[in-house]
Amino acid sequence: MLKWFLVLLIAAAFAAHVGIQHEVERTFMARRLSSLPDKRVMQLTSLDGRELAADYLWLTTDRRGLNTLKGAELIDGKSRAFYLFDAITELDPYFYVVYLYAATFLPGPQYLRDVAGGRIILEKAMHSFPDRWEFPFFLGSAYYDTLGDKQTAARYFEQALKTGNPPTFLVDFIAMIYRREVGEELPLSYYQRLRDECKNETLKHYLDALIQAR
Repeated sequence: MLKWFLVLLIAAAFAAHVGIQHEVERTFMARRLSSLPDKRVMQLTSLDGRELAADYLWLTTDRRGLNTLKGAELIDGKSRAFYLFDAITELDPYFYVVYLYAATFLPGPQYLRDVAGGRIILEKAMHSFPDRWEFPFFLGSAYYDTLGDKQTAARYFEQALKTGNPPTFLVDFIAMIYRREVGEELPLSYYQRLRDECKNETLKHYLDALIQAR
């Protein structure tokens, strides 16, 4: 009898935990959406039209008006713009254009300088689009230009080179940054390591040419 009582007690506790967790998630999403200007989006999400709601949010967003959020009051330490981008990409994790816009607007030194918020959005972008070089590159640029964190920036620049479709100019860009910061050319061993680790054939041929020129 005691055994079954314990089993029922554990089951009830687990059910309560799951229910509380779901309620927390619903409350968290509602709070993020409540920071947006138009509450009609709540009606859309209640119909499970997540992608439709994401489209609605983006189409009704005044892109130029986002500039007025610079220096605005923060919500839980994040800008209002962050909550907009976070809500849209939570509703539609594959909204490529929104990720690109957030990559420039959130962490950029000429905009909100919100590297923490930008990192959250860009990490979601890298998860949804692991073969796109733009997102680790933008994040590296934010660390370099906005925070002056050269080591973290270099890590993200190198991650961009290891994606499936990086442009060859990224190698020249990294070499330029290294030359500016160190006063020397990139070591030959660096090019050789990149050549061994990269997945893109065009980039491999480009690195081969740089290695042979050295």
